[in-house]
Amino acid sequence: MFINIISNAVKYNDAESPILRVSSSVRAGFYVVEIADNGPGIGKAERNLIFEKFSRGQHGSADQSGAGSGLAISRQIVTRMNGSLDPVAGPLPGACFRVRLAVLR
Repeated sequence: MFINIISNAVKYNDAESPILRVSSSVRAGFYVVEIADNGPGIGKAERNLIFEKFSRGQHGSADQSGAGSGLAISRQIVTRMNGSLDPVAGPLPGACFRVRLAVLR
């Protein structure tokens, strides 16, 4: 799941100087990981579609591999672990995804 999100951040980042930032912390009983980039981001209209199977954003091009199922599968995995995967406003101007997983004690 993390590999998919990170590879998407790399694949769709067309910035002159690409940046990928991964951060983690424990907040209110959850392990929180944020993956942010400085690419084109995700338009508001696309945010409802990115977790649909076989859906690819406008920034996807024919020379980029993938079927558009990675985020759908990633969200399904996280949900089965009683967590969440959501696009959020991040520290960089591009896309940012937040994964929340319950801390086991």
